[in-house]
Amino acid sequence: MHRFALLIVLAIAVLGSGCTSVISVQVITPPPAGDATALSATAPVADSDASPAQAASEPAASTPDPSTIDVSLSAPDGPVAMPVVPISATVEPTAIPSVPTRIVAPAIGLDAPVVEIGWAPAADGSGTEWQLPDNAAGFQYGSALPGQKGNTVIAGHHNIKGKVFARVHELVRGDEVDLYAGGQVFHYRVDDSFILPERGMPTAQRLQNASWIAPTSDDRLTLVTCWPPNDNSYRVIVVARPE
Repeated sequence: MHRFALLIVLAIAVLGSGCTSVISVQVITPPPAGDATALSATAPVADSDASPAQAASEPAASTPDPSTIDVSLSAPDGPVAMPVVPISATVEPTAIPSVPTRIVAPAIGLDAPVVEIGWAPAADGSGTEWQLPDNAAGFQYGSALPGQKGNTVIAGHHNIKGKVFARVHELVRGDEVDLYAGGQVFHYRVDDSFILPERGMPTAQRLQNASWIAPTSDDRLTLVTCWPPNDNSYRVIVVARPE
């Protein structure tokens, strides 16, 4: 059996933009009608080299009618479009794929914790083997996380160290299997199961058995243990599909 690994890349792109137009409008309020002092203050000042007579002959500046002053807020090309800003927005949370922490199969009374496991050299020097935990099922490092496309592989002991998978071979098509991961529950239904000879089999047969835990293009859960209860000469393979 070959060790495989899965590389997950999470890319988040956030794009935000905003545009604000500011128009400055200065309104000059004309002096009250009949106020001579105010009128003289707003009249143009004569050049210093003009004679008093010339200055007197110049027509007085007229006071604009307040009702004719256009103070509308408009740009040269038309009315200003003010940006619409929403009062509030709801953002749906995105689930982050996580290693499963619990497995439940009501039909066989299975309810066990799950921990991540890897590979190590076999004690008999025949290759590599899983490092299965005591009193827990093992999530195979590198297999698909629940909710991801691919093969989620979980193995467990059937006759020692807690025997958490002692009855996995009893699962039949349609039975429910639930995985808990990242605060979510992922529901699966058993699709098929096999009991395959392992010990003493030719290499080709053993590689065929191992292909059930290889990566897949579809979304599935694969449970693996040994059989029969007093031996480890067979492999139990249970394949479940997400609901």
